[in-house]
Amino acid sequence: MAATPVGRAAGVALEWDNLGFEVKDKVIVSGISGRAVPGTLTLLMGPSGAGKTTLLNLLSRRTAATSGEILFNGKKPTYQLQRVQGFVEQEVAQFETLTVREILETTARLKLPEHVKGKALRDRIDEVISALDISKCEHTRVSGCSGGEKRRLAVAAELLGEPSLLFLDEPTTGLDSNAAMTIIRILRRLAREQNRTIICTIHQPRASILPLADQLVLLASGRQVYTGPTFTPGHSDGLLAYFEGIGFPCSKVENPADHIVDVINLRTDGDAAAGADGGGSAGSPKKEAGPAAEAGVVASSSSSAKETADGAGDIELTSAAAAADADADADAEAAADAADADADAEADGEAGAVEAPSDDASDSASESSLPCTTGWAKGSDAHRLAALPLEERAAEASELRLTKGRAAFVEWIADQFKQSDLRDSVTRRLAPDELPATPAALSADGSARPSRYSVGCCTQTCVVTRRVFLFKLREPEATATQAMNLIIMAAIIGWVYFDLPENFKGVSDRFGFIAVYLLFIAFAPIDLLTLFPLERSVFLRDTKANLYGTLAFFFGRSIAELPAHILLSAAGGTVAYWMAGFQADPEKFGIFILNVVLMMLTGASLLAFCSSLARTLAEANGIGTLILMLVMIFNGFFIAEENTPIFLRWISQISFLKFGLEVAMVNELSGLTIECSPHELALGCLTSGNDVLLARNLPTTTDSIWERFGWLALTAVLLRLLTFFALHFLYTGQSWATRARLMCEW
Repeated sequence: MAATPVGRAAGVALEWDNLGFEVKDKVIVSGISGRAVPGTLTLLMGPSGAGKTTLLNLLSRRTAATSGEILFNGKKPTYQLQRVQGFVEQEVAQFETLTVREILETTARLKLPEHVKGKALRDRIDEVISALDISKCEHTRVSGCSGGEKRRLAVAAELLGEPSLLFLDEPTTGLDSNAAMTIIRILRRLAREQNRTIICTIHQPRASILPLADQLVLLASGRQVYTGPTFTPGHSDGLLAYFEGIGFPCSKVENPADHIVDVINLRTDGDAAAGADGGGSAGSPKKEAGPAAEAGVVASSSSSAKETADGAGDIELTSAAAAADADADADAEAAADAADADADAEADGEAGAVEAPSDDASDSASESSLPCTTGWAKGSDAHRLAALPLEERAAEASELRLTKGRAAFVEWIADQFKQSDLRDSVTRRLAPDELPATPAALSADGSARPSRYSVGCCTQTCVVTRRVFLFKLREPEATATQAMNLIIMAAIIGWVYFDLPENFKGVSDRFGFIAVYLLFIAFAPIDLLTLFPLERSVFLRDTKANLYGTLAFFFGRSIAELPAHILLSAAGGTVAYWMAGFQADPEKFGIFILNVVLMMLTGASLLAFCSSLARTLAEANGIGTLILMLVMIFNGFFIAEENTPIFLRWISQISFLKFGLEVAMVNELSGLTIECSPHELALGCLTSGNDVLLARNLPTTTDSIWERFGWLALTAVLLRLLTFFALHFLYTGQSWATRARLMCEW
């Protein structure tokens, strides 16, 4: 079945000139120029640490460049640009218990305008499911999906917003060859059929993936060493022709991607030996013809490559035996590729995936979008090398790499591209008549600045709340465990303090029951300590994609917790109250239950605040333990306030546990008649609960109870407010000034 087209996007041409980014005087990327036009797939490739992800973040404006310029359709980016671009991160965090369709439904309700609902919304979801070939797993939980299906789900979620620009950070990492090929084919089809500009980073792809891209941007140590067409299978054009021209031809049995990354990233055994013998300078290597020279690698007497000090592997030496092994490997790979191609073709028959481009198609694509010019500036090293015979050119280029060292070699090879005619061709600014029509979202003059979000705050909150409820319903074991813990612990505590007598010892035991049960109920939702360390990645991804704001996430998460906290605390309090034999007064019972509910809500607020201060689970446990111990010690029960060190008394005065304990004691003891034996009376036994309260400097009227209820509620609100600010400002990867500005744009 052919894939259903999602719709043709309004074209956006992206141009960047001399782009750079520095952090504390450390240059991450420097002098990067290029362009990407609608209908093309651009790959950012390079070894680890080359600056691929940094460049992707700069182009998508997730990170502000420290130098250079970025243009969208020939104009500087405006506020409305967020409406026409999507970003798929390398590690896509999802709610694992939700199904693929539920994830897409949630995203669609946040990405699409509020008037798109019902059948129109479902049709839109069906379109992206079909386009990304995930119909077989649409009702499967995300936890049961394969790595490739999860990546396609992430792309599908971004396509719901009809982005003209789509950025992806290493979409093939961690996938097998077939899954990686499927992802790249789908991206290529989305670019060409739907007129999208797609840019993604890729580490070191298989040989059959590179030709699917229209353009390759090659980076090394933050420098641009090539930008231009890839190559046509079976031909030495584009990328291969360029590197052959500067002295590094690729043999027919080698993966071009491996060859190019080896050239810019690795050192030979001769380099390592030279460093050991001569302190970094090397003599001229021997020049040999044959396979070694054709591969652009200097022959050495060493029979195997070894790891260099900087962690990079060495180039494998080519010999007659190695060449034979390479031929055998190539045959095996060809057979595997043929099998992969059959599997892909079968998948394409179902999903409508685009086949690898034919020679004519690749040539026409290159001519239409990215000119393939392979000239070099006269007088440069590259121009001189290009005039040499192939064997001499390969040997001399390798010698340059040996004598200059790896860092200097990267500078040298980057300079060769900077001096080439190819750079001028692929980085030329587009003329006005070459620019696509400006999308409607970018056409506004900015006088009436639109909202950052597609839907209002109320809709955002409802969608987030629904998502959390779904998540909890899919984990009934966790909810049931929490409920059983509260009920069982209430029963155990009630059993220990069962049917307390109304005598002097019974009063003392009432104090113990109140302290133990309220301490338990306040910290019963201890699972909230792990809340934000676990969900922060989802929150940051969604807020950066402008699906919702911090306020909506905060309210949605808080609202979703309320029913369980209220119902479970009330149920547990009911069991404990009557088992302990407290006063059978409906008013006093109601006050006790209200106090228990407020204690749980305030404790949950404190735990959520501790969670918001932590980046990891270990930090959350450490912060939570410290704060909870302070609150417990200074609750007015374990040590009298007048005996507390002066500089620590403020903790007792703001402890919510103190307010809750006082409410429970005043509620139970006021109006209670205490039975005292003659012996106890002789020792000064207090016969009234009011006398006990006065002896502990506690009020005896219910007015004080409502005052303390007010303090409890205020404490819960203040803790939630602090949680909101901590969630909004901490560990976001953005400056506080940026986050403050975002807060003002709700």
